[in-house]
Amino acid sequence: MSASTRGSYTLLGLLIALVIWLGVEAIRTAQEQRHATDRVLTEYAGLAAWYFRTVWRADWEAQGKSALGPVITQPLARRDDTLPSVATLAHVAQQFARCASPSSDSLRYYFRYDHRTGELVTTGADPGPARRRLLLDSLYRLLELPPRELFAISTGIDRPGERRVVLAGHKLGPDGRAAATFGFETCMRAIGRDAFPRVFADYSLLPPALVGAIPNDSMVSITVTRGFDGEPGETLFVSTPQYPDTYRARVVEQPDEVSMRFEAHLRPALASRLVPSRPTGFRALWLLGLLSASLALAGVVLAQIRREQQLVRARSDFVSSVSHELRTPLAQIRLFAESLKLGSTRSERDRTAAIEVILQESQRLMHLVENVLHFTRPGGRGRTPFPERVDLSQLVREVVHGFEPLARGRGIRFRIEAPDRVEVQVEPGPTRQILLNLLDNAVKFSPSERAVTVRTWLEEGWACLAVEDEGPGIPSADREVIWRPFVRLRANASRAPGSGIGLAVVRDLVERQDGQVRVDDGAGGGAIFTIRFPALRVAARNGVA
Repeated sequence: MSASTRGSYTLLGLLIALVIWLGVEAIRTAQEQRHATDRVLTEYAGLAAWYFRTVWRADWEAQGKSALGPVITQPLARRDDTLPSVATLAHVAQQFARCASPSSDSLRYYFRYDHRTGELVTTGADPGPARRRLLLDSLYRLLELPPRELFAISTGIDRPGERRVVLAGHKLGPDGRAAATFGFETCMRAIGRDAFPRVFADYSLLPPALVGAIPNDSMVSITVTRGFDGEPGETLFVSTPQYPDTYRARVVEQPDEVSMRFEAHLRPALASRLVPSRPTGFRALWLLGLLSASLALAGVVLAQIRREQQLVRARSDFVSSVSHELRTPLAQIRLFAESLKLGSTRSERDRTAAIEVILQESQRLMHLVENVLHFTRPGGRGRTPFPERVDLSQLVREVVHGFEPLARGRGIRFRIEAPDRVEVQVEPGPTRQILLNLLDNAVKFSPSERAVTVRTWLEEGWACLAVEDEGPGIPSADREVIWRPFVRLRANASRAPGSGIGLAVVRDLVERQDGQVRVDDGAGGGAIFTIRFPALRVAARNGVA
């Protein structure tokens, strides 16, 4: 065998070895991707279960608080004040959480336990000595915990096919401790029973940006069970149809002695829609002897790795930014709330200042949440459905007045230059959010002790709104990039935290109302954002222009 032949065989062997190695790496990568896909889909199922639990709990807690609210909401002014009667509770809560069976519902009783005197007063069915003792024992244990508006405890009494539960809440005294407990006993199945089908039918359990308008019963099934103290429990709700366990997740919560289990099963056919990048096969392995196949396979692997890294980096940056923006106001709210709770404020002025900080940070949180939800709420895109005639000048004054407390904390003041009336046909809510985002952006990037100017005017049939700051401005090359979601300029990233979605929301909301938005250099060296609404939407005082 000649040297050239041996060289050819050697090269062929190296090519085959290279293709086999790339094939093995491709298979391993595909397996890892498949495992990652399964994990993501399972997390989607967990998200559906968590959201169902959250909305359901908020629904029935709101009803429970409304039922107990008239007797527990207002704290006692003095420790020896007279308590509301148990008859009042029986009147306001008589329609809440009724048992389905008349015989079971006939055992319902209402009670008031006075912690000051140890007196237990009941009305309705007679609980009997055994249940009274169990109720008192449970109430004694709850006194060791912080007072709550609503809680559930087991009475420990089994009836054929059901368990009984007590729903109760504390009425606080002037010292912040429980002065009395009001509540009533009902069937365990009655707690939130009516809310299960309503939540499943009315609330999308997965983000609409992912699933569009697909109804819940076409993408996920929900099963809810409840038990006490480790018991297997009973099934409270099962949606139809039920999907297999391929992508399953469970959310468990245990308020008091009640163990609630919310289980979601994702429809397998939905996987390709939620994770469209699933692997499709390995036909490249059929071309083991071709160098072009090895290069193409290497290119595919490298491109896929690069794409995954970009997605992970974008997700990480967004989560990090939003988490930072959430953490700061939450820390402030918690700090000052604990100061108020512990009574560490030295004067009424300090107490007022703490409350103002809590209100300001709450406003920041609401503003951030509105921007994030804009990309996921149903109908978030498209034309504005319900425009109204709005005085743009008056809207500016209202929004600026509400935003001033946040600006004062950073040493920023506002100037408003607006005529008496600039009327335009828009939807007030989205227009208010547009202005809030522009004000927030201007305040973030303006140096302290500077002014932000807000103007409105009419110009050749256009209704115009402008927000001008004295910050670093925006380079001409970046004035189109800033409108993209999750994009932040490197030069400004260190100046102030942000999620990179505020200006994207502004542009989307303006274009939904057939408006225009642009950014230019400000007179003071900063940036000026200008919004114009079309002539057909502007209404003059004597008619429509």
